[in-house]
Parts: sequence; structure tokens; C-alpha cells
Amino acid sequence: MLNLSKLGLMGLIVFGLSACDDTTGPGGGGEMQISAVGDASSAPGGSSSSESTASGGESSSTAGSAEGTVEFRARVFVRTTAGEWVEVTRRGAESASVQASGTGQAALVTSARVAAGSYNRVRVRFEEVNANVTSFRIGVGTLLTGSFHVQSEGGHAGTVERDGSFEIRGGSSSRLLIDLNSGAWLSRANTQTRAVSRADFETAVRLRVE
Repeated sequence: MLNLSKLGLMGLIVFGLSACDDTTGPGGGGEMQISAVGDASSAPGGSSSSESTASGGESSSTAGSAEGTVEFRARVFVRTTAGEWVEVTRRGAESASVQASGTGQAALVTSARVAAGSYNRVRVRFEEVNANVTSFRIGVGTLLTGSFHVQSEGGHAGTVERDGSFEIRGGSSSRLLIDLNSGAWLSRANTQTRAVSRADFETAVRLRVE
């Protein structure tokens, strides 16, 4: 015969565990996906940065489209209107590989539940960025091929922050698209050192919340 006092204790334990698992706060939470593309403006049907909720980044139209792949590791944060930064990459830096030209589907970097509320800024902290270029013509005479990297120091290859107001609602889903805009920064690579400055990389990258 079951002991009712033990059943009551078990019920309290289950209730306590459920309460601890609810990390989204009293307003509930929604899912936020982090995706990335190599160059949205060069891809078929690509959009310009003027359509972004949180955009920035320079145009790559004069540089053309790079062929190859870009691999990176990054951590992603969003800022509440109260000024608190919330990390979306809960397990630390996440890795992704995308087509430099922007062709193909966006790569899913990670997804996580984020507390419902108002947010006004996004931050992507890159730890490593490497490009393997098979063909990239700059102007009329320069053809770039081979491996390139964004200069890093102490595990930091650049931080991109963009303003943009957006809402996270309970039970809803949203997406942050990281547009690497690879043509813009690869066109400024040093062909001797095979490196791109962090400043050129940070200026080029676009962020958009959808």
C-alpha cells in the first residue's frame, strides 16, 4: 500500500523541478533561431540591408560574389530595453559553415528559448572566421583563391553590434540572420598575409531580426 505522505513529497519535488525548468520568466518565452548566410545580397532573391530590423554593413555590390566557403565560431547576445544582455548561445560559441556566395539555404547556427519582452540591440562576438575561396574576381584583373582569415587576438575575431527594436512573444518564434556579406571584406584581404582586418570584417557584416 502506498504511503500518502511519500506521494505528497514526490508531488512537491516534481512541482519544484518544473518551476526550476521555467527559465523564461513570468511572461513566458519564445524560440529564437540564429541562422547565417555568406552573402545575402549576392544570392538569388537576396535582400538589401535597408530591409533589416537590425542591419548595418556596407554594400558588396562593387566587389562581386566570392565562390567557396566561410566557417566561423561565434556567440550571440540580445539586449533588453532595460539594458540587460541575454546570451542566446547558451552552450558557448557555436560553429557554422556557409557558402561564401550566399547560394543555398541559410545555415542554422543554434536555437534557444528567450524570455518574452522587448529588445533593442543584437551582438555577435566572433571567435574565429576562416574562408576557403575557390574563385573571387576583384575588378578586372585580380583573382583571389586560397585560404583567408579574419585577424584574431585572444580568441576574438571581431564583435558586430547593431541597433534594432523587436519583440519576443510567448509561444512565438523569431530569427536572427547573420549576413556575413563576405564579398565586402574578402575584397580587402591582404594577399600576402592572407588576412582581413577585424575593422573591415566588423563594418561589412549585417544582422537582421525577422
